Amino acid sequence: MQDHLHALNITLHVSAGVAALLLGLWQLAAPKGTSAHRRRGWLLMGLAGASVASAALGALVFRPRPDLLAVSALVSYHLYSGWRSLRLPDGGRRPADWIPALLLLTAAVALRNADGTHWPAAVVRSIGIAMVFVSGYDLIRTAFPRPWRRALNPAEHAWHMCAMIGALASVAAAQQLPVRTAAQSSLGVSIAFSLLATGLAWRAARKAVGVQPSAALKARLKTDREL
Repeated sequence: MQDHLHALNITLHVSAGVAALLLGLWQLAAPKGTSAHRRRGWLLMGLAGASVASAALGALVFRPRPDLLAVSALVSYHLYSGWRSLRLPDGGRRPADWIPALLLLTAAVALRNADGTHWPAAVVRSIGIAMVFVSGYDLIRTAFPRPWRRALNPAEHAWHMCAMIGALASVAAAQQLPVRTAAQSSLGVSIAFSLLATGLAWRAARKAVGVQPSAALKARLKTDREL
């Protein structure tokens, strides 16, 4: 019975994860800020949430592995913080902001001392470093001046959601590629998406403060010039 439940859980995890990854790549390429973007965003969160929940269940019940549980916590945190960053009252100083960050930082410390990991040591270390970086930033941001939130809210949203998609892609690479190349490929995917996330965050921040005109404004200016 347990084997059948485990197989069903794996099917749910893989199906939801692949769908979330494909939808996430579409979301990254599509125009931002539209109603369609928001609808896809909610669907993406649902699919990614289902994939992460099934992974966490497998890591707790069927195949206990601290690194699998840690990456589930990291992706879950990206989902939560990516949504939360759109509406950060008090500059992110509320318990709903710093308590999850503190828990993720604690999980990173626990991962460093854990035994029985599933993935190569390099992949496990990269997961731990990512957990420390993400949670550390979200704890430090409580000291940022509140006016910064105008630029940081959309920037943090873009960064977290792109990083979440990158984490899904990195896990897929680690799982599907040959063992001898899985670690290098997974790290390469993580680095590529980290750079992309930084670029998207920078663009979102510039647009929020009016440095970079929106597509609609560019279209109007072009029309005016042609007239």
